[in-house]
Amino acid sequence: MRIRIFDANRRMDITSGYGLMSLQISAALKEFGNDVCFYPDDKTGEDIVLWIRPPHYLGTKDFDLTKKNVVYTM
Repeated sequence: MRIRIFDANRRMDITSGYGLMSLQISAALKEFGNDVCFYPDDKTGEDIVLWIRPPHYLGTKDFDLTKKNVVYTM
């Protein structure tokens, strides 16, 4: 399964709650054999879009209601 993660490029910042969550979730998804890519990587055809962002980011032009969206937020 191809999963695109929107995490505001925080996955390298483990002092951020969003960054730590992104790092751990993406590592687990890869461990289970998923193809994980991060926005804005040029991969296409994701099966699921995983949002690890504050809620107000869901109103951006990148949020597409026609896709399968999963949201993790604080």
